[in-house]
Amino acid sequence: MELPTLKCYGKPLVEAVRAGEIPEALVDRAARRVLSQKAELGLLDEDWSPEPTGPIDLDSTANRALARQLAEESVVLLDNPDGVLPLPPEARIAVVGPRAADPLAMLGCYSFPSHVGTHHPEVPMGIEIPTVLESLRSELPDAKVTFAEGCDVSDPDTSGFEEAVARAAEADVCVAVLGDRAGLFGRGTSGEGCDVADLQLPGVQADLLDALVSTGVPVVLVLLTGRPYALGRWQGRLGAVVQAFFPARRAAPRSPASSRAA
Repeated sequence: MELPTLKCYGKPLVEAVRAGEIPEALVDRAARRVLSQKAELGLLDEDWSPEPTGPIDLDSTANRALARQLAEESVVLLDNPDGVLPLPPEARIAVVGPRAADPLAMLGCYSFPSHVGTHHPEVPMGIEIPTVLESLRSELPDAKVTFAEGCDVSDPDTSGFEEAVARAAEADVCVAVLGDRAGLFGRGTSGEGCDVADLQLPGVQADLLDALVSTGVPVVLVLLTGRPYALGRWQGRLGAVVQAFFPARRAAPRSPASSRAA
């Protein structure tokens, strides 16, 4: 097996077999070993067939319900010492952070839009993925919700801090949505092949969080990440902390109008 791209066992291997340089039986044996091991581990259905026997629904009601359950149970409330959460329905809420308004912030590196779609930016995503910002506005229609990105996930530019701090200072509570950009082999801050030297937040996000906390407004930190991060720097300084990892697309009813983030 060769993943995620073919550099050896694709065209070069086919050409070598056709030229008689590698026996086809050798390739068959290698493929049989891989498939046999997968079958022994229970990774293949017993009635597996290369051709479907009927219609396949990958977006069934049952699948949506399971995805919703997985998303909800994966979210962890790490801290809420003063009862800042749940948010008041008519509060002034400043939503800040590079993960607040990006649909891809909800997806891990092996999701189709992150794994394949990023190579084809001209192709629409094809599915609706409500962001944290959209979902807060939907869930709290009477709240006054403002937004400022503040910074990028990994870029060192801090020019957006001023606007972000201003939005936070004029609010009752600030929701800081920080975290990772999922990708493969260095294309993201989290994902396969995206190792890190420490567990500090990527880029200047930690500095942005410091600036938001300095306003004195309660800050709810929402982390959309592929790994846990070290948060000791803000112990006792945050209104609440929610670890959401990559909750994926909400398993909502089929009507797009009713979609909300998990």
